[in-house]
Amino acid sequence: RVAETTTALNEAQRIAQLGCWTLDVATQTVTWSSELLQIFGVDPNQPPPSNEECWLMIHAADRTQMQATLETTIATGKPYFLEYRVVRPSAEIRYVLGRGEAVTNAEGHVAKVIGTVLDITERKLAEINLHLSKTRLKIITDSIPGCISYVDADQRYRFVNRTYETWFSLRREDILGRTVKDVIGPESYARARAHIEATLRGETITYEMTLPYQGNPTRYVSGVLVPDFNDQNEVNGYYALITDIT
Repeated sequence: RVAETTTALNEAQRIAQLGCWTLDVATQTVTWSSELLQIFGVDPNQPPPSNEECWLMIHAADRTQMQATLETTIATGKPYFLEYRVVRPSAEIRYVLGRGEAVTNAEGHVAKVIGTVLDITERKLAEINLHLSKTRLKIITDSIPGCISYVDADQRYRFVNRTYETWFSLRREDILGRTVKDVIGPESYARARAHIEATLRGETITYEMTLPYQGNPTRYVSGVLVPDFNDQNEVNGYYALITDIT
């Protein structure tokens, strides 16, 4: 039954991409689980890396922080929780989330540190790609002279481009979260309200109206409002492009 339990534990770690290790503080030797070897890209048929070799497999930019974190755990007995990068022998970089817990001896000194390493590479790369996509979107939309925005179902701005700042003499962070009525003013909202409500019912709307510019005399604009549907075919909000046609 012990063998069955060990097999089940190893399989669970493989599925979760969770590796385990134990550091003997006195001898500075590290015991690796099979899944940890996989995460680090180490051949399980070869002897596991030494403590020194293990440090070299941590990305150079993260190594100092990781070393300081582990030393603090050994000195104080406090656990740690840290994200860092691993460089496999193939030079592939993996993102991991590490956690370590101290184990004390009868005298109260830290004798061992037991740690887990969770491979979060796919999630991290998705976050990086999302950030890059948002950055590219901001660069593109900020270069367009028209007002581009995303408004949610409560008619609150969730995204605006730089032109909004110029047009309404407001900072972007002072626009986001506010309602359309608050930003464009009650009179302009009264003229746009029917178009907005129709879009939130699922219609794509094109219209023309006047809109104050920097609080000064009105300018003529052309608006296009496109509903944003979710998987249940419900309208989450809408995309807007407002172009100066004066």
